[in-house]
Amino acid sequence: MSEQLSYAVIIEEIDALEALIPQIDDAIEEGAHFLVSSLAPNGPVLTTKSVSPCHKMAWGLYEAGRTREVVRILEWLDANAKQAPGEYYFPEEQWYEKDMQRVYRTITFGRIAEYLHHPAFANDEVRARIKRYQHSSGGVANCIDDGFPEALDPLNTTFFGHWALAAGLTDEAIKAGDWIAEMIELNAPYLAQESPAIYYTRKRDSGELVTDIPPDGRMNVVVDTKTVKQPSWVTGTCMAYLADLYTATGTNRYLDAALSLVPFETQCTHRALFWPSKCKVGWGAAQVYRLTTDPVHRKIAANVARSTFMMSQRSDGSWPHMFYPLKDTGAWRQVVYGGPNIDVPEAIEQDESYCWLSSYEITGEFLGELGRTSACFSEVLARLRKSRAEYEAGLELRG
Repeated sequence: MSEQLSYAVIIEEIDALEALIPQIDDAIEEGAHFLVSSLAPNGPVLTTKSVSPCHKMAWGLYEAGRTREVVRILEWLDANAKQAPGEYYFPEEQWYEKDMQRVYRTITFGRIAEYLHHPAFANDEVRARIKRYQHSSGGVANCIDDGFPEALDPLNTTFFGHWALAAGLTDEAIKAGDWIAEMIELNAPYLAQESPAIYYTRKRDSGELVTDIPPDGRMNVVVDTKTVKQPSWVTGTCMAYLADLYTATGTNRYLDAALSLVPFETQCTHRALFWPSKCKVGWGAAQVYRLTTDPVHRKIAANVARSTFMMSQRSDGSWPHMFYPLKDTGAWRQVVYGGPNIDVPEAIEQDESYCWLSSYEITGEFLGELGRTSACFSEVLARLRKSRAEYEAGLELRG
């Protein structure tokens, strides 16, 4: 907490935050303008049969304060993509969109709908359907058309937890949080290694970590501190959710688990900041910083804000599309990201090693994460200014 910081550190933190927050807010405004201009009739979004451009856009525009456009997206999804209450996709979509991201997309825009109390989504019928994706262990699957898969991961579980908190489903949120906290606790011996690693996939029934790396499947099992192109989102989404769950419940286990990921992040190669999957780390570190005001946490979030986000934002306010890896090897490995002068190719070889994430989806997500970063930084800044004023008033009294 800020009262634990020295006066000198308080001043340094205030200066850093006052310099960075306006830059972040400018980036958000530029990104929001791009997204709004992409909506029909001026752009392609809400004309093609795909949920993927919409779910992250709803989040990003919400964080940018563009509620009218968010409602428009939600109502288009309800009118066009609803297969049943709580099920939103188009049969024509690619498998990795319709199945691999099934519940992930729904709970991303569903959380925003819950914040807005939108009646088409914030109701018991929709919630009952989405709750079916949570396994009895607390972990969450993306698609259960053929039953629960053999292993579960933190991406769906944390985003489900955020949605459950927004929906007032405390029991489900806690089950998800316990699953994530236990995953981190099980990783203690791997985090303590000379070269730390996190095994982030857990077996459905036993709850054990999946530590056997399948051929060409490291990308779906483990993240470490040395590799650049890997699922860097793991620590970020866990920190973000655990911080929010700690705020909601006051349970120290969740904050302790989030904090145990910070040393891992401080050891990660700086080159990973130019890999788009680092984005969630900025969000997670900012959420933790809101609780601790520890400059270490602010620096992690600030590095992501500068390098992963603002240095890579294009002149029209957008961020490039991404060839998101599904396997360890493939055409996606040749693509370079990071920096405004990096020209991401429009297309690469179709070798089934990746899925394509549009610029609308990436921009929406980056805006959502930047928005949370700005909000957390602004909250801490207000507290630090108060602490500074109180300290300086005390000096005047003693003088």
